[in-house]
Amino acid sequence: MSFLAKHKGEVAVADFAATPVQREPAAGVVVVKFPSVWAAQDFVKDPDYQPMLALRLYITTNAAAVIAPESPPPN
Repeated sequence: MSFLAKHKGEVAVADFAATPVQREPAAGVVVVKFPSVWAAQDFVKDPDYQPMLALRLYITTNAAAVIAPESPPPN
């Protein structure tokens, strides 16, 4: 079982040639959906994820990561 599946995460969007439109964001974008904010936090803290985190930070610039709760679309 992958560490992403372990936390019930699923890749919702992955585009490594995204077009930045404001400021200087990274060109690549990955959105991972978790069933809850707590599941996302557990994923980030998981010891199995730490080598991947180190690699992600080493090979990227502007490699921001955020956790945001799902919200309904505006009316």
